[in-house]
Amino acid sequence: MTKRGLTWHYYGITSACENPETAIQWIDYVYASEDGLMLYNYGIEGMSYEYDADGNIQFTDLITNNETYTSAFSALRSIGAWPTYFINDSGEAFMKIFEGTKVETACKDAYGNMEDPFPEMLGTAEESEVYTSVWPDLSTYLDEMFTAFVIGTESLDNFDKYVETAYSMGMQDIIDIKGAQYARYQEIVGK
Repeated sequence: MTKRGLTWHYYGITSACENPETAIQWIDYVYASEDGLMLYNYGIEGMSYEYDADGNIQFTDLITNNETYTSAFSALRSIGAWPTYFINDSGEAFMKIFEGTKVETACKDAYGNMEDPFPEMLGTAEESEVYTSVWPDLSTYLDEMFTAFVIGTESLDNFDKYVETAYSMGMQDIIDIKGAQYARYQEIVGK
């Protein structure tokens, strides 16, 4: 399994936005401020969460024992937290919602086996040209064949042909590009 990437959602405003400054201030508040993150992840202090004697956040009964809502997420969304259209959840808040459940156990079991995601690196002009000319068709082919192998419409006896076709479509170019990007990343972070 792969951990979530450091950058995985991007937000912006369109030219049709009547108040772009206000829109950006809202995004900055929700996505980047400590107050916004607390509101997003935990809701409203005193209503949806409180601090215990050790300073740890504890959800209130509104969230954990609410008969009106089918999940903690629904209860939090009823007061404006955890909006479905704006993703910036913290792992701690996610785990707090599932504390004491099978989800918490499964997450903790899986976490030790998770790998860091491939770093997001911009390609050189040459890499970008090759990548955009090769990857769309190759990606489609890989996805279609993976599905065909899994559901059994393609025999695993054809796996070597599948690999050969992928390489004939430019797989080695993609591997080389990603390898060069990873090497640059390692150099940047000093590894």
